Amino acid sequence: MPIFVIIINTFSITLLANKIIMRATSEEARVFIEVVEQKSFSKAADKLNLANFAVSRIVKKLEE
Repeated sequence: MPIFVIIINTFSITLLANKIIMRATSEEARVFIEVVEQKSFSKAADKLNLANFAVSRIVKKLEE
């Protein structure tokens, strides 16, 4: 199971996952966490009522 830490401050959210640091908005963090919990982009998209491509786009943005 992946381990990640979320640091929230006034202006941003920092996700630390497998020694990778990602800055994220609250929406991006919500999507990232749901993908990790569901272990699936499509299941996360269904649960968040988003299109699959939207979830993929958000995760891709975090990877950059």
